[in-house]
Amino acid sequence: MSILVTGVTGTVGPFLARELEARGNVPFYLVRSNKENPVVRLEKVLGRRPLIRWRFAVEGDITLPDLGIPCRSLLWLEGRIEKIVNVAAFIGFDESSRKIAHDVNVQGMANVINLANKIGAREVHQVSTVYVAGEADSLPERCEKNGRGFRNVYEETKNEAEILLSENWPDFSIYRLPIVVGDRKTGEIPFFTGYYAFLKNLWHFRDTFKENSRRMCEGIFTDRDGFLNLPICLRFAETSTLNIVPVDWVAEMLAELISLPAEGKVFNVAHEKPPLGRWLNDVSLEALLIKGFYYGQKRELTGGSAIETYQKILDRNSKPYLPYIRHEAVFEMAETAKALGKKYYPCPEITRDFVHLILEYAKSRNFGKQ
Repeated sequence: MSILVTGVTGTVGPFLARELEARGNVPFYLVRSNKENPVVRLEKVLGRRPLIRWRFAVEGDITLPDLGIPCRSLLWLEGRIEKIVNVAAFIGFDESSRKIAHDVNVQGMANVINLANKIGAREVHQVSTVYVAGEADSLPERCEKNGRGFRNVYEETKNEAEILLSENWPDFSIYRLPIVVGDRKTGEIPFFTGYYAFLKNLWHFRDTFKENSRRMCEGIFTDRDGFLNLPICLRFAETSTLNIVPVDWVAEMLAELISLPAEGKVFNVAHEKPPLGRWLNDVSLEALLIKGFYYGQKRELTGGSAIETYQKILDRNSKPYLPYIRHEAVFEMAETAKALGKKYYPCPEITRDFVHLILEYAKSRNFGKQ
């Protein structure tokens, strides 16, 4: 089966590509040149192509008409592509990123639909997010406009893309993902966004104190076991969950779903039993060798104190992620198991060992900081 895939250089893309190829599909990957030959860039992401498999790099850009694919390539693709799988996305929460979020997430979806019509692709598969739920308390597996409101432009534009697809293409499937983290065996992940971005701030705090011990004061110190005592307040809600899933499990489920006919369905591909946010944070900061933090009301601090300064810095840096550690909807999850039958298995339990594994990988890459 020939499939055109966007977003192969993103977080989920490389893992999904391997699963699609392993199932005998012939993938055509949309790759921006980025001052580099698309074939070379694709090989950097996926490695060299095994001799028994086919893969093609197609130069283009999701934000452009016809996905920016040159006319000669468009003619060659015509009649050859059965499915388009749109994994490309812009994940940005600030209002200042509204234009690029719209260009990639909404206009990109419109461009995919137009291209499918032009080259005769029958099905369009869209990778979305469970956080189109926004402020709602639950998320059914159907495509509808959010009536409770969104928390940022990412949620809003992903919901808009879902509506656009459902109203303009009959043979579609939408796959909503939660927070994607590293591989179950290696901890590997290409980018350190989402879950990692929140922790990155605290990890770099630790580095700052480690490199400059003169900054330690007012209860901030490193103990004999190497833990940094950092008495700052973290705003996790007491009972809210954080739905994280390993990227390899997600890729496996997506590849199986994509192999099925698109019949206008929506799948929430998430963890059936997500961990509590506070537990996940406790275990995560244990892996980062940070302790002394607390939940609930902020303690009264002396004006101008060092801890007050660090608290303000943390509050500012973590502001985009506060909605996710304070409230998470309950995601309906019946369609994936129903569609896949015996090929479906629930996402494995998020354990302390797994959290430590993915964070050891993140630390080994300094959370992506060059």
